[in-house]
Amino acid sequence: MNNHHDLDSQKYYQQKVAVEARAIKRNQYYEAFRTLILSSIIVTGFTLACIALMKSPEVILNAVQSLKDQGIWPL
Repeated sequence: MNNHHDLDSQKYYQQKVAVEARAIKRNQYYEAFRTLILSSIIVTGFTLACIALMKSPEVILNAVQSLKDQGIWPL
């Protein structure tokens, strides 16, 4: 009878470990997807800013000057 309880507790432990492993893997997938989305947003924004700067640098320079006048520009 003692052996029966040991097998039940071992089975319960294995199930618990499997559930925790699936939860960790799901969390890793979520983090990877979130990182991919955020990276895509940052790269797209940077690319669009570079294109805007190439086409009309006056707009960007005027925006920077406006931020400096308001004391918001960090440099």
